[in-house]
Amino acid sequence: MAGRITYYIGLTRQENVRLDVETTTATFPAYLGIIAPAEGLTLSYYYMSLQRDPRFNSEDYPTEFFDQIETALGITLVNNDVFICTPIQNGLTKEQKQIQKLDIAAATRLADGNPRSTYDITQLPNPYNDNDVDPDENPNDTLTLTPGVIRTGVKKVTYSGYHDEDVTFTDTATVTDTTTANNFIVSSPPENTTVLYTGYLLGTYTGDWTFTLTGDDSSYFWIGANAVSGYTNVNQNAFANYNTTGTVTLAITSGAYYPIRLLYGNGPSSGYLNLTYAHTGQTATNDFTGKLFSPGVSLIEGRPWV
Repeated sequence: MAGRITYYIGLTRQENVRLDVETTTATFPAYLGIIAPAEGLTLSYYYMSLQRDPRFNSEDYPTEFFDQIETALGITLVNNDVFICTPIQNGLTKEQKQIQKLDIAAATRLADGNPRSTYDITQLPNPYNDNDVDPDENPNDTLTLTPGVIRTGVKKVTYSGYHDEDVTFTDTATVTDTTTANNFIVSSPPENTTVLYTGYLLGTYTGDWTFTLTGDDSSYFWIGANAVSGYTNVNQNAFANYNTTGTVTLAITSGAYYPIRLLYGNGPSSGYLNLTYAHTGQTATNDFTGKLFSPGVSLIEGRPWV
């Protein structure tokens, strides 16, 4: 059997990767000892079987020599055989399964060359603790950003056309400009224009903050979980339409990051947008310098939280 060429399909779905192992003495652990480090995963995640005969597997024969398994099952390994790796789930707690899935997803992104190849499990709203669900780790819908993957300012995307009070307009609208902003001010916008701001507000004072939204034509402001997903023109925190004013007062904690989303649109006329905040010791201001941040990763147009 010396010199036989075999391949594997890993947990990160790498296809037909050659295994460089001396097959006359190789065991399943020896094979997995090459596969797991190559994929950046722990060896205990793997269950491996022969593509053309799943009886030949690492669960039933975890420490046997390959030639002994061949004899026991009457299987003869041949050149170009492929081993399929699947994750072991039996005997794992819900917490272990959750971590395993996150690890495999991160390793897959890394294998695909995706820069978002790490994760912070504390960002999950309800991570498992053994087989129980922890209470919400992020009260008040706050999110903690990982150091080194944030940038100053919220993302500001301008689109062609007026959203006409359709909050999903940016999912398919044509982008005309993308930049970052440290305030929510639009002066003399072109006719039939929509602007979407997304990012995080950093609390710098613990207490009640009052946000005041004014504008023409229509503006929607969300802060918290609805800013990330599930936003509608009904569950907004503040709404301003045709020179009206929308106001919301929220409890903010210093040091916490709050997801925010502001959708502004101007129809076939002149328009403007202005959002201010105020709290004890701070009169109303539209200067958010030092308080606005966004993820330092590529964002999908129109749906930057995906």
